Amino acid sequence: MTVKVLVFAQLADRVGLSELTLSLPQDSTARELVDLMKERHPAAGPWLDLSRLAVNWEYAQLDTRLADGDEAALIPPVSGG
Repeated sequence: MTVKVLVFAQLADRVGLSELTLSLPQDSTARELVDLMKERHPAAGPWLDLSRLAVNWEYAQLDTRLADGDEAALIPPVSGG
């Protein structure tokens, strides 16, 4: 299955892209998506551990099942005032 991944802020800087498409086995979880991102983009590993995940515009847990065509967003922590 194919999942579109949106990457924001400092995390996008570490990955080098703000959007990518990943191929995952059918019935993969969000955790498997994050693990694949860590494998392909090791410099992003610490940021991925701190990031929130959304699937199809809703915050999701790592055990969330993904489906073909889903859109995932990796949202790193931000600060400001």
